[in-house]
Amino acid sequence: IVTPAGGNVFLIAPQVENKGIIRAPSGEIVLSAGTTVRFIDANFPSIQVEVTASAGKDLPLGNLGSAAAGKVFAFVVKQSGVVSASAASIADGGKVVLRSAGEVQLAAGSRTEAVGAAVGGTVEVEAPRVLVAHAGSIDVSGASGGGRVAILGENVLFAGTIDAAGSFGGIYQS
Repeated sequence: IVTPAGGNVFLIAPQVENKGIIRAPSGEIVLSAGTTVRFIDANFPSIQVEVTASAGKDLPLGNLGSAAAGKVFAFVVKQSGVVSASAASIADGGKVVLRSAGEVQLAAGSRTEAVGAAVGGTVEVEAPRVLVAHAGSIDVSGASGGGRVAILGENVLFAGTIDAAGSFGGIYQS
């Protein structure tokens, strides 16, 4: 999946797995797993619609009025390819968000990046359980400054690499 500069990619499903390449130069990439989706208007954040699918059933979003309440349980986001929100020119890097109600896995050999030609972007990984395999990499580097990496979870196993290099460094939050 490739977008033009500033484009966004949102993959939302009970289970999300990337084995290919997703590129959104200077844009935002969100891979999110669960049974509940909350739609928020960026211009009016107080206006929100939350839709929950029953376990094991599809929810056609054309009929929001009949959304039945369900229970969110363990789901997995598995990233084993390339997810890139890197800038193609002199711009800052974009943003990659990998979030799950259960587990996020960055497989061996995976690349998750928000590299900026000037300043690196942001990579956020959040789930109760986060696994970053040996040889899995996160890159938010930039020539002028490194970006931000946030890995948040109750149980985090990190065996990969983070590159937040830049003339004034980057931020890593765990």
